[in-house]
Amino acid sequence: MPRTETTSRTAPRRRTRTQRLTDRALALDPGLVKTDGALRTLVAVPAGMAVGYAIATAFGLPAILGVMIGAMPAFITCLVIVDPSTGRTAARTGAVLVPFVVALAGSIALQPLRLLELVLIVVLLFVQFAAASWGVWAADAAIVGFAGYLCGLLLPLPETSVVPLGLVVAGSLAVTIVVRLLFRPDPHRALLRTRRGFVARGSDVLEAAAAVLALALIHI
Repeated sequence: MPRTETTSRTAPRRRTRTQRLTDRALALDPGLVKTDGALRTLVAVPAGMAVGYAIATAFGLPAILGVMIGAMPAFITCLVIVDPSTGRTAARTGAVLVPFVVALAGSIALQPLRLLELVLIVVLLFVQFAAASWGVWAADAAIVGFAGYLCGLLLPLPETSVVPLGLVVAGSLAVTIVVRLLFRPDPHRALLRTRRGFVARGSDVLEAAAAVLALALIHI
């Protein structure tokens, strides 16, 4: 009888369904890093679109242009700029204003020369991949510059729209920095989540192994 009581006291507590779902999410996404990134993007992109809409309307541009141009830098920077330091994240996000606006203005200026414009996008694509070995700042500039050039290539933008669209990009990046500071990564919490995810994955493996062993014993 005492042996039975000791066994019941030391038996592991069964996880609830909610805990199992949480543990599975942590095992699939260690530290919830991708989930946190998706949440930042979910907030930053609509904020950039709203800023773009407001600036485009104030300057008499079609609202749809402001929405589209405002969404692009917010989305791209949330996707490619990942840094544990909030200061470096803000600096890298603000720094891409120049390559985006320069590429956008260059693409708009080259619209009469459509063939040359299409040839240059291949060059920019090569630079985008090559810049990955030049450091994170160069890689940021190349990726965002390619996105800005693509916007000018695909959208019918007049040359007079360069200045207001530059303000749209600046406003979108500014609100993106604010959002990323509010949703800044927490390395300590991510580490705790990662540890819990690995423990949960190990528990699942042990439970599956115990179930297989019990089934094998039944058939012996």
